[in-house]
Formats: sequence, structure tokens, C-alpha cells
Amino acid sequence: MAMLIIITTNKLTRRPPLLSRKERLVKRLEVYIYHNNDHATSYENLAIEAMELGGAPAAQLILAAAEFTARQNENLKKALAKLRTL
Repeated sequence: MAMLIIITTNKLTRRPPLLSRKERLVKRLEVYIYHNNDHATSYENLAIEAMELGGAPAAQLILAAAEFTARQNENLKKALAKLRTL
């Protein structure tokens, strides 16, 4: 009968501490807020480009999307503040 011998060392592996559900939710919201800011900036740049091409009506719609994204972030920031008090 063969025997398997496993040799281990006393070294401790360092792992980041596990986050609670609340901490994970907070982190995800922070990422989404940052991500939305990037999108809003991109939309504004697209609107400028559309204006340069003579597409004022399209530019207005793109700017509306940028403004909507900013409003979404306002709500996400308020939600984040409430979650942090839990």
C-alpha cells in the first residue's frame, strides 16, 4: 500500500481580510460612482465632437445623457452615505 506524505512549512500566507457584505456593497458603489464619472466625461466629449460635426440636436441628446449620469451619481452618493451609517 502506497502512502502519500505531505510536508508543509510554518510560513503563514498573508491574505487580505475578507470584507463584510456591507463593505463589499460600499466598495461596489464607490466603483460605480467613479465609473459613471468617467462615462459622463466621455459623453461630454462626444457632445463636443457632435457639435463640431454640425450635429447640435445629437449633441443636446448626448449632453442629456451626461446630465442623467450625473443625477444617477447623486443618488448613488446619497445611498452610499446612508449605507456608511449602518
